[in-house]
Amino acid sequence: MSNSNHTTHAQVGTTFLASMMEKPNFTISRKEYLARNWQDVTIEDFDKTVDTLVAGGMVELTVLGVEVAYRLTNKCLEILKRGKNE
Repeated sequence: MSNSNHTTHAQVGTTFLASMMEKPNFTISRKEYLARNWQDVTIEDFDKTVDTLVAGGMVELTVLGVEVAYRLTNKCLEILKRGKNE
């Protein structure tokens, strides 16, 4: 895990998912997320978190304009919705 100067993977995942929830089509570009959160996340932690979310079927890679982007999957949206209702 990261040192005390950086957020944990769970914190990165939480802010990443929350960022996508705010966006139209639940999609955010890599560039935008990192620009907004550069002070709180390292590239290494972000990439590990994204790899885990993609492998778990929670996030899918896509393209937004000409940039790499990420979108929440229906599976993820269902899980998040269920969590809100509990």
